[in-house]
Amino acid sequence: MYVSFIGISGYIRRINMGSIRTFIIMILMIREASLKEFELVQHLRQIGAILVTHGGDVVTYQNNNYNPINVIDGRDGNPDECDCCASLIRPAWININLGEPRPFSRIHLVGRPSSPNNLHSTQFSDLQITINTGQDGRKSLPISNVNNMFTVNASTSLQYVKSINVSTTNSFQDDHVMTLCDVKIFQNVNITSQSSTWSTCVAENAINGQRFNELSLCSACSATDVDNTPWWELDLGFINLIGAISVQGRTDTSDRQSRNLIIYISNVTVGPDRTAEAVNNPSDNTEIIVNLNPVVLSIHSEIDVLGNVIVKISAVQ
Repeated sequence: MYVSFIGISGYIRRINMGSIRTFIIMILMIREASLKEFELVQHLRQIGAILVTHGGDVVTYQNNNYNPINVIDGRDGNPDECDCCASLIRPAWININLGEPRPFSRIHLVGRPSSPNNLHSTQFSDLQITINTGQDGRKSLPISNVNNMFTVNASTSLQYVKSINVSTTNSFQDDHVMTLCDVKIFQNVNITSQSSTWSTCVAENAINGQRFNELSLCSACSATDVDNTPWWELDLGFINLIGAISVQGRTDTSDRQSRNLIIYISNVTVGPDRTAEAVNNPSDNTEIIVNLNPVVLSIHSEIDVLGNVIVKISAVQ
């Protein structure tokens, strides 16, 4: 089973609260899981899940290697020395297929580095990038050559990429060669969210590496506001091998706030109508350790809150 989601939630299982107004706080910490960028191209290259194709003749010069596959080798430099760039005779294009739509935060292209007197500077000019979202959408942008680099940032209308195509828009210039040295695609991983927020106890606090402390609650923990069906979620961004999940709750006189929790895991980014698998039963314990045997591949997990109590969790790892 593949899993990609870890979290704590109260909206998978509906709870009959009656007339009681419940104040449910959810406090979590995922150790060593802070928000960061993950470079996707190298990951896919290592597992053989990325395809590079091209159109146009590959440059032949001395014994140098200008093969289009070089754009995903994770290196850049002088193409006449490093064997780390792709050079094609215009008109030309290079296509990088990721196999399926994948969320991204930014796409970064690197062209030929500057040389004395800007020789060959046009090899990264008069180009465009076309992003295929895999969701019946494409977006083409002219590539602005700024220090031989170009970046496309994700936006509300452009959040997924299935393939990118870099192509020439002008067949012949002073230099009729197109050179592309490196392509990187970044994802934001370990993205947290929750049903509501109490005070400054935002969802991301749960993965900041700090443990529960009564004197500094919101610097170490996340917390929901008044909420009958609270939830907290962690999106790992990509599939991970997970052997165990440990949830450590509040340890003071209010430890009842860390009881009756259920952890759910899923292999896809999940929404309100998600289907996920519970991996534990609710109990009065303030610490939950779930050993996943065999280990599972995970992107998402979720923890379900049962009962009308305040729920606080100081650590999940």
